[in-house]
Amino acid sequence: MFPAYPPPSFTQWTTREVHGFFAESMFLISHTGTHVDAHPRPVSPFNWTVFVSDDEAHEFAHINLVRKVARRYQPGDGFIARLQAPYLPLEQAIWVTRPRYG
Repeated sequence: MFPAYPPPSFTQWTTREVHGFFAESMFLISHTGTHVDAHPRPVSPFNWTVFVSDDEAHEFAHINLVRKVARRYQPGDGFIARLQAPYLPLEQAIWVTRPRYG
């Protein structure tokens, strides 16, 4: 880190129950040049798109917070099934990288 940056401070690891499952979390409280953002997505409150951005690139993944197995879409499954299919379990998330400028 650059000398002008404030030193990072961490909260301790915590385990808490969220929507019926346990989540471990650690928070970096400082500017490190990386920004993490999450946006709720349609059909389910458990569908989210997570963005990780820095000075060079954006990375994103569509995830479902409670799903253990990916749902496959097949023609004829219906409109809602088609909307649900891209949201994978966190362990199977497909991270897409795009350059920030260009």
